[in-house]
Amino acid sequence: MKKNNFSCKKRSPVWCVLVVASLISTTLFAQNDVIWSESFETDGEGSRYQTEGTASLNLGDPGHPGGDTAGAIYWTRVVDGNPDYVGVPAPTADKRAIMAWNGTIIDDDVTDEGKTHIKAVIDWLIGGKANANIVTVGAVGDFMIDFLESNGHTVFDDGGENPPASEVDAFVYAGGASGRYVNYAVPGLVYNSADLDDLLVSSIGTAATFELPIVAITGPGHGAAGGQTGSAVFVNGSNTFQSIGVDLPQNATVVAAYVQTVTASVGDLEEADALFDGTTPNTGVQDATTSTADIVLTGDPASNLQAFDFDFGIPGDPSGGFAVRSTGSIEVASAGTYSLALGSDDGGRLRIDLDRNGIDPNDNVIVQDRTGAWQYSGGVDVEFEAGTFDFEWVAFNDQGSFGAEILVAWDAGGNAPAVSEADWDLLSAVSPHVKLAGSFKVETFVPDLPPQDIETPFTVILESPEDGGSVFGGGPFTGWDGDHYYAGSALNKFSGNDGITEPKKIIWNDPIDISGVENPHLTVSVAATFLDFETDDFLRFYIDDGDDPLIWFTSPSGNDKFFNDKNTHPSAPTRLNLSLQDVTYVIPDGINEIRLRVEARTTWWNEIIAFDNIRITSGAPSTGPRSISISRADDGNVEIEYEGTLKSASAADGTYSIVDGATSPHSVAPDQTAQFYTAE
Repeated sequence: MKKNNFSCKKRSPVWCVLVVASLISTTLFAQNDVIWSESFETDGEGSRYQTEGTASLNLGDPGHPGGDTAGAIYWTRVVDGNPDYVGVPAPTADKRAIMAWNGTIIDDDVTDEGKTHIKAVIDWLIGGKANANIVTVGAVGDFMIDFLESNGHTVFDDGGENPPASEVDAFVYAGGASGRYVNYAVPGLVYNSADLDDLLVSSIGTAATFELPIVAITGPGHGAAGGQTGSAVFVNGSNTFQSIGVDLPQNATVVAAYVQTVTASVGDLEEADALFDGTTPNTGVQDATTSTADIVLTGDPASNLQAFDFDFGIPGDPSGGFAVRSTGSIEVASAGTYSLALGSDDGGRLRIDLDRNGIDPNDNVIVQDRTGAWQYSGGVDVEFEAGTFDFEWVAFNDQGSFGAEILVAWDAGGNAPAVSEADWDLLSAVSPHVKLAGSFKVETFVPDLPPQDIETPFTVILESPEDGGSVFGGGPFTGWDGDHYYAGSALNKFSGNDGITEPKKIIWNDPIDISGVENPHLTVSVAATFLDFETDDFLRFYIDDGDDPLIWFTSPSGNDKFFNDKNTHPSAPTRLNLSLQDVTYVIPDGINEIRLRVEARTTWWNEIIAFDNIRITSGAPSTGPRSISISRADDGNVEIEYEGTLKSASAADGTYSIVDGATSPHSVAPDQTAQFYTAE
């Protein structure tokens, strides 16, 4: 490791964070000997492995389902033209405008300034054309239809299919047919929070009801501003608005925005943990005890199935954001495998001290980070010895409704079906198989922070492709070794040659002998898009014929679409992106042969996974990071020199992601938000 060439005492706090980051120890593997590898450089179908559900159909090929499937579908070894593009094509199909509007807004609530702004956006989309033909999709609302017609345009419903692009000047989309309109080469205005990622215009937004604050024109020079400047009231009274997602495409322009003053929120498990450990101050912890794992806000409860309605009100019954930590013990009468599940709004985590060495991140059983709305996790099978085990159950609330539950499947043996009143029960002193050992403690933590002013986009513009318009999440996969790799997209959209539906599989023919190998590890290079994955989509790598994967990537929540491996590496999960990156797992002791198989499930054309260069290696782990050093450049920025790949995280024990586009030396402004860096 290089020695840092300055003293932290002479620098700002951000510099100190960066210095500490350079000393973080990341476990790397020397991989002295490659015992076995699969590079996909040659076709191994039949000779090395068997593929179940193989296919590769580009958009427009015979057999492609078409309709809402607006891209290639495949489970195949990637070769030239097969498929023709791995990734989401990056340029926009045509101009796009996203607006935090809603079809329920009425004419009487829209001010003259608001109407001027909408007219400017429409005029920009259609290039100022008079008497334009504008097709509507979904519940665009009476106001929008009347407004367009009053400005001389002809408005008509799409009738369930896209009109020929030559006959349409623009479309207004409010939900219902995202697949048909994502690649529609016609300018479009979009307002539907849930479909924004499907349409590739932003990450998913949230429909919310509030009084719209004053809107400021933040891009007065753009054509969609129509010459407006300053700020004004656009809509009077309380209305529902289809808010825009926080992640926008490259080169997007925010033309108009508003500022909301919001109380402190708790938006994910990292923010909840910061409350528990004192990093974020709290207003004073309140606690109580209960005997059934069903907690809610009594004034604004959230739950799904009415059978699970014990509904213990959390201590303090606060408003706004908060986190709840529950601790207690469970009893298991007979050793065996039992299915557990969580229900939560807005997220939660269950840890059980199965090894009885104290609760820590290695005890994660279920993690639901940022559900965004009420959601049940899938059943998670847990193998118990008989006895008593401590648990820690965390739940958090961003804003609004709150509820959380722990459920136990009625039937023993695992493999429980989806959560239902017939097959599951609340964890309690009388629940089946896994029971509470008496009451447990519930603590409420509320952030002691001032309200925040948050600037939120009201109108966002994506340019036409010839003007550099780019879609959200667009671009090809990169970073594979050699010329070939394996990839999958829309894996539920075809049956393959053998009639297999899902999941798709690759099973290697012969066991891999690792008897006598010291410190064996499995390494694989992986990537994934981050647009529309659900929590039941996955990419899994197995080393035996059982049901427990060694490596399991999935979407961590309904709103977080970046695949990570929290299920199998909870202490430091790897977040996937469009560039293939290595992940390495220790192969457990006592295994003498590997029966390798890969399983995957994705459910949409833009849900794409890829993997390459699978290796089984031996070698002692090294506790030292790759060479990384920090110095101060002449321009005052922090310069990070490193070997390998630079990764960053917002916390030392957080999720490290590749720093996109970074090359050594990498320059960082000293007043940026504090980040931790490591090199792998």
